[in-house]
Amino acid sequence: MNGTTLLMLCAMAEPQIDSSNTAIGQAIQQANEWANILLTDSTAANRQAAYDSLTVSLEKALKMPAAADFDFKSALQGVSVQQPEDGDFAIYTWQFFQNDSSYLYGGLIRTKKGDVFRLVDKAATIKQPFTTRLKPAEWYGALYYNLVPFKHEDKKMYLLFGYNAHSLFNKRKLVEVLFFENGKPKFGYPVLEMQDNMRKTRTVQRFIMEYSVTVMTTLNYSAADDMIIYDHLVAGAPVKGQASSNIPDGSYCGMKLEKGKWVYVDKVHKDDYDPATSWNNPTAPIEQPVFTSESAKLDLFGKEKKQPKKKK
Repeated sequence: MNGTTLLMLCAMAEPQIDSSNTAIGQAIQQANEWANILLTDSTAANRQAAYDSLTVSLEKALKMPAAADFDFKSALQGVSVQQPEDGDFAIYTWQFFQNDSSYLYGGLIRTKKGDVFRLVDKAATIKQPFTTRLKPAEWYGALYYNLVPFKHEDKKMYLLFGYNAHSLFNKRKLVEVLFFENGKPKFGYPVLEMQDNMRKTRTVQRFIMEYSVTVMTTLNYSAADDMIIYDHLVAGAPVKGQASSNIPDGSYCGMKLEKGKWVYVDKVHKDDYDPATSWNNPTAPIEQPVFTSESAKLDLFGKEKKQPKKKK
């Protein structure tokens, strides 16, 4: 799923606002109106105002006593809502298109206890995003499209799969690690293994893949394979006149949970390779060889070739 698809799904969802609680219903209605402007208005200044107002309106609603039993996922439009099954918290994220080469993300977290944390997008200024642990006030902004809980050393943690539109020619997807310390959310933890451009395996706090806007990529958790699966990217230049950008090569890498750590898997769908039967092995056994001394006498239709007449 790409960011555009997710935004469309968020916008298309039919809101179901509980009219029995007027205050929270009004706050959600305002939030939906701001979200609509944020997604559809052609004026940058109007989108900026909507981005700021959406944050205020939704934060106000999340802090109301009635928020504990309110179905925000059904009521909200233009906002992605991700929540674990145990309902310990919910995380709300949305995208702000500033201009052709700049995007900003907004977010809020509400815990089951009723604490609300505002997420401030600082992705553009984080110098070492792979190895830096972040607080809500310095969040690596993204529109989250999936959440997967796991345990590391008996500590509850969560994988957040997100999309960051980044720039005009390059997009990003990421796996963020969320956990709570003394009731406060923290982002990033060294439990993800990846392979860098030098084919060296290293452990990172969050995983980010950047790719050309001209291609589709996969980065998500696969329940069938019981692992994270993502496209293996290689350098290419699909956009004429632009610098080299990453594109998929048709293979997939992964990360599999082992003892609380997501261990790197080089080839997820690896074909069984046997040198004895490889197509480029001259000693490979062939039951019926295609070309033999006898077959050379036949044409493409299996008929005996006419031999050229000898010159006298």
